[in-house]
Amino acid sequence: MRGISTAEQGMVYPGGARRRDLDMAASECQEPQDQPQVREVVMAVYRAIRERGVHDPVRQIAGYLMCGEPAYITGFRGARELMGRIERHEILGELVRAYFANLGENPAEPGDAG
Repeated sequence: MRGISTAEQGMVYPGGARRRDLDMAASECQEPQDQPQVREVVMAVYRAIRERGVHDPVRQIAGYLMCGEPAYITGFRGARELMGRIERHEILGELVRAYFANLGENPAEPGDAG
């Protein structure tokens, strides 16, 4: 991974966030040992939505990931509470890694040179 220039660190992104702030926030989001694994949570939520049978689980999870509105996730079987335990960016990261792994790529883990 290349170094970030001073100019990039001070760059302001939409919403007023600065690159260095985004990098610091991402590095602080290490998964504690007692927190459930992203894959397990997403699968449990998917199954709960599917079992409930009212909505398409993929559309509901995608809607939640896009806007963060908990109402996209059913309360059935504690799915909403489970999903709330994991940051949306962690879920998106896991989904992107799984997507590329499914394509036969070996996605880099955090901290790997790329």
